[in-house]
Amino acid sequence: MGIKQNLKLWENHVTYIDEYGVERSIVAKRTVPIAPWKLVSLLSGRAWMFFFIGLVAWAADGYDYNSVNLVATELSKAYDEDLTHITLSVTLTLICRAFGAIIFGILS
Repeated sequence: MGIKQNLKLWENHVTYIDEYGVERSIVAKRTVPIAPWKLVSLLSGRAWMFFFIGLVAWAADGYDYNSVNLVATELSKAYDEDLTHITLSVTLTLICRAFGAIIFGILS
């Protein structure tokens, strides 16, 4: 059974309140979603540039974060701190990144 056949099986009931305050219900026509490769082809050159800038920034951030893990013992010696304190700070940083993403995602 193809996508178009599956879309015919269920009715899509939409309920809304019109300008007079009356609740109305209609059966809306189902549509086949646009294929992802067609959406990608709609991106402009500027949109692709922003995508690649974000990809490079994401990769640099991942490299930076993991480089701290590789030199944790040297950091503990340089700052005269216990290794568990250094690794705990790295762990807390990773946990708090999710909270920051949620907060700033909502604000945006």
